[in-house]
Amino acid sequence: MIAAELPRRYALLRECLTHDRGDKAELAARVCTLLLPGQVVLLDAGSTNLAIAQQLPALIGLTMITNAP
Repeated sequence: MIAAELPRRYALLRECLTHDRGDKAELAARVCTLLLPGQVVLLDAGSTNLAIAQQLPALIGLTMITNAP
C-alpha cells in the first residue's frame, strides 16, 4: 500500500516546490534577516521551510532542528 502512495506524494511535493516560488523566496529572505548567530531554529517539513533552509547564511553558527527527512 505504501508503494502505491509514494508516486502521488512525490507529485504533490513537486507541485508544492514550484507553487508560489517567488513568494516563498521573498519570505525566506525576510526570515534570514531575523536570524542571529548562535540561535536555535526549529523548521518543520514543508516547501516554504525548504526555501528558508536553502537561503540560510553559511557560517552564521545556527543550530537547526527539523523533522524533515
